[in-house]
Amino acid sequence: MNMRFSRLQPSSVPHPCDFFLSHGWESTNLKRLWFLTHFAKRREMDGARRICRATSLFIFGRNTPLRVGRLPMRGLSGALLCSLLLPGAWAQQAQPPTVEMRDGGASVQQIKKGVVSEVLQSIYIPAITGAPFTAIVHTEWVRYLADGGTFTLVNQRPIARDSEGRIFEERWTLVPKNGRIASEKTTIQIADPKAHTLYNCFIFNKPCNCNLEGFNETTTAIYKPTIEKSGPLPHNEGYITHEDLGKDSIEGIEVTGTRDTVTYNEGAIGNDHPESTKREFWYAPSLGINLRSEVSDLTFGKQIFTITDVNLSEPDPKLYELPEGFVVVDRRKPAAPPE
Repeated sequence: MNMRFSRLQPSSVPHPCDFFLSHGWESTNLKRLWFLTHFAKRREMDGARRICRATSLFIFGRNTPLRVGRLPMRGLSGALLCSLLLPGAWAQQAQPPTVEMRDGGASVQQIKKGVVSEVLQSIYIPAITGAPFTAIVHTEWVRYLADGGTFTLVNQRPIARDSEGRIFEERWTLVPKNGRIASEKTTIQIADPKAHTLYNCFIFNKPCNCNLEGFNETTTAIYKPTIEKSGPLPHNEGYITHEDLGKDSIEGIEVTGTRDTVTYNEGAIGNDHPESTKREFWYAPSLGINLRSEVSDLTFGKQIFTITDVNLSEPDPKLYELPEGFVVVDRRKPAAPPE
């Protein structure tokens, strides 16, 4: 089962003047800057120096590639010059971050001292607004045995996202395919990108509790699937093959298919013959998630995620209420004291 939400670390918004300090003139509108600098008085340049130096920007230093002319232009003060330059820089710095999504994988987590468990990483559900849905995720995890055989674990679980970007997921145990053991619900997860909260509500704990953690994903980020580019790997270790599979429809929703294969040459990773890993996914742009993913890897086998029973209506608001009788344990780290 997957007990992890991918985090997007909050980025501090720099002062608009920092743009010029790090980028220089080449990233700005040169014609506008040339007009302002060429016709401004030298004493007005000094004014701009003093004003912007106070906000950690030294606009016209000795390394500036533009020369300041001597022709006068009355009425343009250093303060006006600085104020005209800053809005464009601020707009460029305020671009939303891009988050690349990747389904599948496995990680090893310590349960207690001396005991570890391999945890499946499931599908990625981004915090997107205006694209509500409810659905069922079907997971199939095929593990390869040393004698050439396989064993397969399966489960299915509900997921949902409302128009505000809040995410609801249940976690159920993986059980042998076609076996006699029934899958059981273990955890309820409720994430709120506006409140920056993530509740992990553990059903088997006694007393039942919901761990409250910080949730740093944002609805303003740009989410897109990770796509590789065809080409050789470094140090002649192998090569990547990227394939566009075209468009299709799953659950009546348009999807775009992609397959990325990484082939490792003999000896690149201790292998005695070429080995390959493969990712194939069918991405639904309207929902921002993959409706089908298949991941094959040398270390954890093959994982297949299929989403069914997709309903594009608003989820039941009760899904985002904490289960009755659960105790909230706040595990958020306190904010660091200001320097």
